[in-house]
Amino acid sequence: MKKLLLSLVLVGIIATLFTNSFSKGITFVNKKIKNIADNTEKADLTKKIDLILHDEIGDIVAGFNKLRSE
Repeated sequence: MKKLLLSLVLVGIIATLFTNSFSKGITFVNKKIKNIADNTEKADLTKKIDLILHDEIGDIVAGFNKLRSE
């Protein structure tokens, strides 16, 4: 019973760390895009988001940066 409880606690800690790590990237991108959109009456698409990730969040950033350069 103690081993089961310990295993559940460890799984909970690992899940929390993973979730926090994942959400930081999303929160960062969200804040940057909101900041770019809210700074002026007209969205300032000359600003670039500096974030290097090799996952879906990085793809969103790359797409935004490509959009602003066209």
